[in-house]
Amino acid sequence: MESSKKGISKKFVVGLIVASILIVTLIIVSFIMFFIHENNKDAEFFDSGSIVMTYAENSDIFFINNILPMTDEVGKANSNEGQYYDFTINVNLGDCDKSSYEIALEISDEFTTALPSTVKVYLEKQESGSYIPVGEPVTFDKLQSNSLYGAPKDAKIIASVNEKETVSNNYRLRMWLADGTVVSPEILQSFGIEINVYGEAK
Repeated sequence: MESSKKGISKKFVVGLIVASILIVTLIIVSFIMFFIHENNKDAEFFDSGSIVMTYAENSDIFFINNILPMTDEVGKANSNEGQYYDFTINVNLGDCDKSSYEIALEISDEFTTALPSTVKVYLEKQESGSYIPVGEPVTFDKLQSNSLYGAPKDAKIIASVNEKETVSNNYRLRMWLADGTVVSPEILQSFGIEINVYGEAK
């Protein structure tokens, strides 16, 4: 009789140990699944931000049908209709700490007869209601390879910008032929460029 009781008691202890192990295992698995689920939720709702360009015109192509030679001083101040191009870059950081972008100019062959090496481009940024230079007028020197953020070979990077907050930047672009460029009266000089933005938020 005592032997039978001991056998039952031993089985009970073994069963209790096994049940305890199963319960602990179940609790551990539940915690693991909970943390995986929470991490997936965090990843699912992470806002990677955006960099978007909008245009004052109906097209992203800046085209001058009769582009003329002029000095830099005249070109920088030229506010005649069709001689400048306004656009905005909207930066939304989302959950990122900063963003970096490049403004790239790409030649539109369909609208271009002037030599790119004779064209001057000049970018301004709006600050407190006035436009200030981003840099000096420069000729259209092309990239030799793709840029860091994906601007294609043959594009011209006219500005590289880093932002640490959500912001909208207004820009004004002008272009003209370099002073002294020889223009044939028989050939109308035209130049067209597509303005694009390449970048990332991280």
